[in-house]
Amino acid sequence: AARGAGLRAGGVELGLLDRLSLDLTGFYRFAENVPRTTGDVEVVDGKIRPVAFRPNGQQRSYGLELLLKLEKRWGLYGWVAYTLSRS
Repeated sequence: AARGAGLRAGGVELGLLDRLSLDLTGFYRFAENVPRTTGDVEVVDGKIRPVAFRPNGQQRSYGLELLLKLEKRWGLYGWVAYTLSRS
């Protein structure tokens, strides 16, 4: 598992109309020491062998989630969600 991982998130809920609301949530995640592929080789017992992974990578991801919620009104209810993210 990656060490130094951290997830941060925060959000707000906005009331638009009676029983209609919009939730906005932003998030950010960072991790260090993530395994990544390498072209390195090492000598073990006099034989050369490839080293497939080294734990020296970094990962970042962040984004925004939008959630529109309609509580029961006019005989209808529903949720519409959309997430924008980059990794």
